[in-house]
Amino acid sequence: MHYKSKKSIRFAIVMCLMLALTSCGHEHEWIEATCTEPRTCAKCKETEGEPLGHEWIEATCTEPRTCAKCKETEGEPLGHDWIEATCTEPEKCKVCGTTEGQVSGHNWTEATCTAPKTCKVCSATEGDPLGHKIEEWKTTVEPTCTEAGTKEGTCTVCGQVLSESVEAKGHTPGNEWVIIYEATATTPGTRAKVCVDCGEQLETESYNMQLPSVLTVDNCEDLADLLSGGEDYEKSAKFAETYYGKTIQFEGSVDYIAFHGSYNTRYDILLSAGDYSEDHQIGPTLKFEDVNASDVGEDFSVSLEYKYPAGTNITIKAEVGKFNSNTGIFILEPISITER
Repeated sequence: MHYKSKKSIRFAIVMCLMLALTSCGHEHEWIEATCTEPRTCAKCKETEGEPLGHEWIEATCTEPRTCAKCKETEGEPLGHDWIEATCTEPEKCKVCGTTEGQVSGHNWTEATCTAPKTCKVCSATEGDPLGHKIEEWKTTVEPTCTEAGTKEGTCTVCGQVLSESVEAKGHTPGNEWVIIYEATATTPGTRAKVCVDCGEQLETESYNMQLPSVLTVDNCEDLADLLSGGEDYEKSAKFAETYYGKTIQFEGSVDYIAFHGSYNTRYDILLSAGDYSEDHQIGPTLKFEDVNASDVGEDFSVSLEYKYPAGTNITIKAEVGKFNSNTGIFILEPISITER
């Protein structure tokens, strides 16, 4: 009996404790917290903790500020911030990109000679300029071989005076060579093909004097000049330098013939140009030195002092030798002599 009494007392104590812990004397049936309400017992309305608070999505052009959880709203929509319609775009909200209405369309100005079709509002273009129409050009500056010229014309559409370049003509080469520097017997000359319009040298080359194989007074002015005057040391020296080794032929005479040293078949022969004269000499003093009969084209057995004594007029063919400016003697190397 005493044991049952103690057990009843313990049960009563437990029940009191449970009632004390729950305050309402029952087990809570919790409703979870919301944006504005804390966790709440559905039976006794007891609360626990704090409200969750709103999770706001900011207002847009068309929607007010809105809670992402409970959809509660606050304030007003922001409203659109419109950009006016353009030629190619309708009215458009600069915030959200929403469009409204129609494009305004281009206000075209027709193409001109220098500008394409152009919108008066936005300056957009379409197509190409028409281009000027020139019916007649007039040359104002003539082109040369190397310099461009100029021409002018008036546009029949807009009246603008236009100027354009005229291409240079370019050179017209001639067919013949033009002598720039005369060749001499020892020095090459220069010749060129030139433009027939302006004379500019287009092609140049060096060339050599084409001397005849045998120089005579008829085909060589220098020989004719040498043999037609008196003794001229400077002229003789220049001729010897220019024509050394060349073959000459001319009419002359024997002025003097003698044996060379102690020989009786070798000779020294003094010559002059033209016919023999005891009174005067034409041209320089010419000399065959140390020659025999075969040297002048005769048989070796011929005695030259008898066949060609002083005073004999002869035709002389010889190679040009050297001129001694100390003695005034012009040496010739004989090829042949013949009486005339």
